[in-house]
Amino acid sequence: MIFTCFKKAVSLLTAVLILFFAGCNAVIDSGTATTNRGNVQPPVNTNLKMTSLYLNTDDSAGITSRTEYVKATISTDVEKEFRCDVRCRGNYSFIGVGIDKKSYRVRFEEKINFLGIGKGKARSYVLLANWCDRSLLRNAAAFEMASVLSSISFVSEYTYVKLYLNGEYRGIYQLCEQSQTGKTRVNITEDPEEIDADYFIELDCRAHKTMIPDSEYFVCDTKEYVIKNDEYHQDAALFLKDYFNKVTLAIEEQDEEKIRSMIDLDSFVDMYILQEYTRNIDVGWSSFFLVKKAGGKLYLTCPWDFDLAFGNDVELGDGESRGIYVGSNDYAEMLNSNPMLRKLMNCSFFSELVKNRFNKVGKDMKNSALKYIDTMIASFEDELASNFLIWPVLGKKYYPIPPSISSINSYIGNVQQLKNWIEDRYVFLSEEWKIN
Repeated sequence: MIFTCFKKAVSLLTAVLILFFAGCNAVIDSGTATTNRGNVQPPVNTNLKMTSLYLNTDDSAGITSRTEYVKATISTDVEKEFRCDVRCRGNYSFIGVGIDKKSYRVRFEEKINFLGIGKGKARSYVLLANWCDRSLLRNAAAFEMASVLSSISFVSEYTYVKLYLNGEYRGIYQLCEQSQTGKTRVNITEDPEEIDADYFIELDCRAHKTMIPDSEYFVCDTKEYVIKNDEYHQDAALFLKDYFNKVTLAIEEQDEEKIRSMIDLDSFVDMYILQEYTRNIDVGWSSFFLVKKAGGKLYLTCPWDFDLAFGNDVELGDGESRGIYVGSNDYAEMLNSNPMLRKLMNCSFFSELVKNRFNKVGKDMKNSALKYIDTMIASFEDELASNFLIWPVLGKKYYPIPPSISSINSYIGNVQQLKNWIEDRYVFLSEEWKIN
């Protein structure tokens, strides 16, 4: 009798707990919660605590511009208060309709090693909103993959934080290093007196909207390239345009000897594998970085902007994990295509280098990304999911997110989709690049 009553009590308690947790999950999973953002507080994880970052603008001024900085103070629960300037950043993530969660660039008054990110002190850091990525982990997964690829000289370090802006909780952000020159970042020697100097360059197809051609940027093979040096020779754009044209001609002629003399093949192979594995749609549109060394070769570096990668852009299908994108001539007319990488894959010697390299590092890339994702979920699942209490987008349609992803109405469901995609992509590439 006592045992029967005990079983009933346990059953009743279990039912209550199931209903309770189902209700909790419904708030996060449905993506329909309506809340006063100022009153939402992220749950505290009992195992580890994600860093809270407090950003307070002078006079609580709004941050609304990509060009005009706002004065502010910044602190965390482990760092003292610093003075800084802050502005919005990003391209589509800034101008896209309905993107309310903005990314920010933070510029400190003096160089610091903020939260231990990077190899040393710097002034500029980035707070990524990851609005289009409902796992919040795509950029991190790409960075973890890139860390396996030894020929990519600079990969941003990062951490995740809970952002409070002027006292209001604004969700989960990814704090990263700014893609820029510097001794602890893209380490080049700038010399405005020399035309054949070190250059840091970004492929950015929006350059023509705000910059002067053949002065601040140049065009090669339909793509616009921006000089990112703080200072450079007045004829640098023309010098680089000529060099890039020669590289393009060598690739089109499949002149292996000349290609090897003009580009660093190891960095090109590693970057191609990263961009192809992640199926990064923006590889030929923007945030694709190169370095031209003085008197030397062209290198690829600084991988960036993977929130629409890993199957997260409908322009490449409904979350497709199969198919070659970066190296396929089928996408030659697509605005986002990268002609340099695509044409290199037409060279048999380069494609063989890619296959051999992938067979050595592909599994490590996969495992590195999956291990990081599992660690984050084990440590911070509740805090990551809290982002969608304040930004209730789960399960809602939004361009360019594919239907198969936008329809997922739970945070952990989005994470699992990303993990499955990484596994499936590895299987496909292993079949595609199998060494006979």
